[in-house]
Amino acid sequence: MADYVINSRNFFIDSINPGDNISRGDDVLINLASNPIECKQGEYARLSVQNFSMYKSWNDVNNTNNIFWLHFDYTTNNLTKAEFASEVLNQEFSSTYIHYYNEAAKVFLVPIELEQTNHAIIKTLNEDFVAQVVYNLRRIFPSQSSGLTTTGDYAGYYLDISFSYRYENDDTTTFQGPTNRIMNFNLSITPNTGSSKTIEEVGQFAIPNFQIYMFKIEGDCNQLLGGNGNLMNKNPSLSIEGNNPRWTVADYTNMVSLKPSVDVTLNRTNTLIDIDVQCLYPCQRATNTHVYLRTNLGNDNIESHTLATPGLLSKSSMVNGSNILGKFPIQAEYINFDSQTSHEFFINLRQKSVYTMRLFLTDIRGRALTTMYPNTAATAATTAAVGNTIVDGQTTLGNLFFNCVLRIDLLREGTPLLMQTQPTPNPTPVRFSNLLTKFDYGNSEF
Repeated sequence: MADYVINSRNFFIDSINPGDNISRGDDVLINLASNPIECKQGEYARLSVQNFSMYKSWNDVNNTNNIFWLHFDYTTNNLTKAEFASEVLNQEFSSTYIHYYNEAAKVFLVPIELEQTNHAIIKTLNEDFVAQVVYNLRRIFPSQSSGLTTTGDYAGYYLDISFSYRYENDDTTTFQGPTNRIMNFNLSITPNTGSSKTIEEVGQFAIPNFQIYMFKIEGDCNQLLGGNGNLMNKNPSLSIEGNNPRWTVADYTNMVSLKPSVDVTLNRTNTLIDIDVQCLYPCQRATNTHVYLRTNLGNDNIESHTLATPGLLSKSSMVNGSNILGKFPIQAEYINFDSQTSHEFFINLRQKSVYTMRLFLTDIRGRALTTMYPNTAATAATTAAVGNTIVDGQTTLGNLFFNCVLRIDLLREGTPLLMQTQPTPNPTPVRFSNLLTKFDYGNSEF
């Protein structure tokens, strides 16, 4: 016997201007004390999503997918931190970049951030990719206009850095093509010497090698640019001086033992360093395809563990209990869902009474939507003290909020827990019935 609905009602929800100090526009705590969800014995409650809508108020390129790292191995140079700062780095920006040099491992690992924006075409994404690389290289190494006060055997050297990029088939301005959407660029670096060293020796000293890494533990940049995601189990921010703990030499070795994120070909001549960077897979303009509505209410749904695991640090086919109430596709400007069957997204509640419920939004990896917004605080201490000013305003006073309609059904279990059939009636005495008591068709027996 199937379960059947005994009562239904709609719950209209708007998360703008939450009425407590805990809730935000994307994470709201709802008090149901005056209208609780209550079930009797043999009953249970079901929540299903009838409608969901919100405005897409974040950029496609954001904090969850815009960071990659430039890797240089200076083992052959064997420089101390002080020597690296004074002999290799552009003196104008030396204090900015010296924190990324690990003296024990002799590795220089520098984070690069793509501009947080939206791209209508892949050409502008490719342009920003190479622009950010070149911008940082020109700040890391001495250029002709600045930073010529380096010391040591290579004192006064500088690098002229130019770049170009190409598209397979066509220099397209549309996303559809014709193009294979695999990004690439070329760096032409001309070393100049201010000492007795040759140009070739200067190039070997300044850029002994070059590689690009993207780490899944900190985001989805590899999906955006079309590269391999490095499965390090430690966040690369630990490679930065001042963090405790900090990466060990073994950590750098483990990182290099994994596949590089892109193909990098470095060719040298007596006067030139030519670096060709080729991404591996078609790029994407965005990495988040759906917004996930989640709840703290216990239910029987299940999900892949990767749906709640930022970083994807392990390969596993395991499933876990789910807090997902629904997932809704992100369109260009809005997120909107209208149920067609009333059963696309639902949860059966375990508890008999519900007096409060939490609804919150995440991306596909279980990260809060607020992680997509830039942090404008100057330092970590300031961030801890005053919070992220953009996020705080966006989720309480701004336009990061949602509204939805939930259907609340009370159902009676088809297999009853108590006797629900009518009792067997007592038989009527024969003398009060109309049944024949003679078997001779009603005739007298005499």
